[in-house]
Amino acid sequence: KAGKGRTGVMVCSLLLHIGRCTTAKDALNYFANQRTLDGTGVTIPSQKRFVGYYEEILKNPKLAVPPFPVLNLVAIRITNLAQSGWSIFFKIYVNSILYFDSRQAIGETKTSELTPIIDF
Repeated sequence: KAGKGRTGVMVCSLLLHIGRCTTAKDALNYFANQRTLDGTGVTIPSQKRFVGYYEEILKNPKLAVPPFPVLNLVAIRITNLAQSGWSIFFKIYVNSILYFDSRQAIGETKTSELTPIIDF
């Protein structure tokens, strides 16, 4: 039973990627026949769908999701460590926009002290 769902999605995607199979259906069938005695393989509809999505991306690269931007750590500042009881907090900014504040995440700050955080 183990190793059929998530593993199957990855194996089927690899089979498509290396050209061993040309369609999602072929990859799913090949995996099912090689991995299981009863030929069931990947059974969850959403997992089968994602193999199909990958097939479409390979056939039409313009459908591919653009890569996430690489973020670089530019500074680490530790201030007033003794006054805060040796707790360390951090904020993540991208182009001067605050995306994450660890103090807000654990509820240890007043929202008036912070730049608004953008929800995605």
